[in-house]
Amino acid sequence: MPKGCVDAVVTSPPYNLKKKWWDGGANGIHKELADKFADEWYDDELPEDEYQRQQCAMVAECRRICLGAICYNHKVRHAFKREGRTFHPIEWLGAADLWCEIVWDRGPGPAVNCRRPTMADERIFVFQRPTSWNDLGFTSIWRF
Repeated sequence: MPKGCVDAVVTSPPYNLKKKWWDGGANGIHKELADKFADEWYDDELPEDEYQRQQCAMVAECRRICLGAICYNHKVRHAFKREGRTFHPIEWLGAADLWCEIVWDRGPGPAVNCRRPTMADERIFVFQRPTSWNDLGFTSIWRF
């Protein structure tokens, strides 16, 4: 498919959280839901390096077919139990054609992990310049 087949891409991939077999901890409800929907559960348990390669390949394909902006939504992941470190999506995506980074303020949520502040934001990385951009007064922080 030649470059320019689509004007924009908006995506929010699975986060590779490995929740299917998670022991629950303070969030035992996840284990209960996983057991209830075990046959319908999506594969979200890849080794970290494979997951990052998969995400890079997906964004590379978007770059190949997209004429304008690619909006890639992802959380910063604190994976201390699993990998012993924090993963920021820009680490594997690179910033070569990053047009802007938007902070999506998702608002308050339940405090399900009291060992650190509750995550109330995600990042929207906009790669490549949009084919058109109407200045509507947007800032780099979106609340909705």
